[in-house]
Amino acid sequence: MKKSILTKLQNSSRESSAAAPIPRRPAKSSPVIGSAGKALSELAADTVIQLDPKKLHPSPYRDRLNDDDEALEALAELRNSIEQEGQKLPVLARPHPEKPGEYQLAYGHRRWNAIKELVSSSPTPEKVFIRAHVRELSDAELIREQSLENGVRENLSWIEKALWAVQLKQAGIKQRDMAPVLGTSEADVSRYFKITDSLPGQIVIAIGRAKDAGRPKWMKLLELFEKSASSKQRIVDYVDSEEFKNLASSDRLDAVIKIASSSRARKSTKSAPDPTEYSINGSRICIAETTRSGKVLKIPSKETEFADWLEGSIEELYRQFEKTRGKEG
Repeated sequence: MKKSILTKLQNSSRESSAAAPIPRRPAKSSPVIGSAGKALSELAADTVIQLDPKKLHPSPYRDRLNDDDEALEALAELRNSIEQEGQKLPVLARPHPEKPGEYQLAYGHRRWNAIKELVSSSPTPEKVFIRAHVRELSDAELIREQSLENGVRENLSWIEKALWAVQLKQAGIKQRDMAPVLGTSEADVSRYFKITDSLPGQIVIAIGRAKDAGRPKWMKLLELFEKSASSKQRIVDYVDSEEFKNLASSDRLDAVIKIASSSRARKSTKSAPDPTEYSINGSRICIAETTRSGKVLKIPSKETEFADWLEGSIEELYRQFEKTRGKEG
């Protein structure tokens, strides 16, 4: 049941152009991100060019879970700002490692999404470009740059930082070097991995950002998940329910914890089969309904004589049924 969180993040990321010389930079030997000032100095030395937004692709490393209402509102504000005042800050991209003539973002995904919306609504989409620094970057260098942007924003939720730590590790950054990158302590980095190593990726991603939830709530969910087979099953079943899917992203973690904490399994939400109507010559003689307690036959009041006959014949009808069942056995 448990799937790799990293694999799900990368799969989700895949689903979501002026020709100018691209300056090459030597690879850095240290995996630790340098200061913001140094990174900004490097960007200042890069040439800003205009790219066709359709030739850009997202980073292979995903630092955001699905957008909640607040994130969508912020994106709309950014779109309006760019439409009125232009794109003030260039994005950072690298030549796409698998698609010649196209590019892959290191950071600036929100600016890119806002500009794509402008492209879709523009009467002249061919005239809408995105301003970008383009640089040759290895995977490790790309994730460093993306991490720096995260550090400047400082608005990743606790679980998004935990998922980001998984990808930093995959890119070769050692656990002891992650604390300054993530702006947290080494102890918290260890707690990130306790969650991501123990909770199935599909549950974490289904819950989403949980913007206001910190370590205590995620550790509580893990405690409940590992408590017993029944509590684990309640979590899995609830995350797959329509009730859960209809919740706002900010409410999902609390709801899952509440369900997992209950001592009883949730009642089935499956509806009973529709009643079956029996008629002869167009006249209804009986309705059969299935309830929680068994099968119920309802006979219309106009068929009182039939109802009386059926009641008086029940024992004989059952004996006939038993003989039939005996022959079939």
